Amino acid sequence: MKINSYTEREIPAITHSIFKKDNPVILIKGGNDSIDFFEKISVQACESFHLPATRKDKMVSSKDKHTTEVFRNNLILSGHTEGAYLPKPTPDLCFFVCITAPKQNGGETTLVNSTKMLEEMPCHLRQRFQEEGIIYEYLWQKERWQAEFNVQTIEELEIVLQKSKSTTYEIQNQSVKIQQRNDAVSKALDGSIGFSNGILAHLPAQNHPDYIGKPFYTNTSNNIYYGSGDNIDNHTINTLITLHDKLSYKHRWKTGDMLIFDNRKYLHGRTMTEKPCSRVLFSRFGYIKHQET
Repeated sequence: MKINSYTEREIPAITHSIFKKDNPVILIKGGNDSIDFFEKISVQACESFHLPATRKDKMVSSKDKHTTEVFRNNLILSGHTEGAYLPKPTPDLCFFVCITAPKQNGGETTLVNSTKMLEEMPCHLRQRFQEEGIIYEYLWQKERWQAEFNVQTIEELEIVLQKSKSTTYEIQNQSVKIQQRNDAVSKALDGSIGFSNGILAHLPAQNHPDYIGKPFYTNTSNNIYYGSGDNIDNHTINTLITLHDKLSYKHRWKTGDMLIFDNRKYLHGRTMTEKPCSRVLFSRFGYIKHQET
C-alpha cells in the first residue's frame, strides 16, 4: 500500500482533488498532542461532518463537536466503510489521530483497498453484490435512534424514515427495526470501483476458524442480506473475512500520527492488543467541499 507521509509543516492544503490523484492514504507525522491541527486539516477539506451516534457521549473538546474518541474496547473490528448502513450519504473522508499509542503489540488500524477486494473476490460473489447490493437490518432502542436521526419522538422518526425509498421499518414500542438497502459496491474519489460497505462490521455472529474464541465484534440484533432478501451464508462471510485479512495493511500507531483516507476506497478496522493497555484515537468523518477539479 502506498502511503504519502508528511510532517505538519510539509502537508499541502487538503483538497478534494488531492484524493483523485496518487494520494490514496496520507500520513502526517506529528508530535503535537493538541487536536487543533487535526481539526484544522479536516475543516480545510470538508464542508460538513458525520457524527456516529454511538460516539455522541465520546465527544472531545472541539468547536464544532465532531471530534470523538474511538472506542477503547480491546476487540477485533473488521474492515468497513463508515456510515455505509445508514439512510443518508456515506462520508467521503476519514480522519484519525493518535493521542496515545499502544505500548503492547497489536492495536493497529487496518486498511483494506476496496478495489483490490472487489477484484480478487470470486466472480459469482462480485456479480451478485454489484447487481443486488445489500440489506442491513438493525434494531435500535430509543436512545440510539434519537441520537442517529436527531429527533425526539416516534412521529418525528417516522417522518425522517419515510423520506428514504430504500428504507423499511417497524416500530416496536419505543424501538425501531430498520431494513436499509444500500450499494455494496461504489465509486471512490479517484473514480475506481470498490467493495465499499459495512458488511463485516455488521454481522450478528461469525464462525471464521481464525477468530473462534476471540473478541471479534458482532451484534446479535444485526443482520445482513443480499439485496434480493436472501441470507448471506456463513461460507460467503468466511470467504470475505479471509480475503479481507489477506489484503489488510496494519498501521502501527505512534503518538501524534494522523491518517487521512478516502472512506470508500479503504475499509478500516482494528486489531486487538496482546494485553490490555491504553490506546487513544480521535476520529472525524467528513463530506468534502464541492469544487471544480
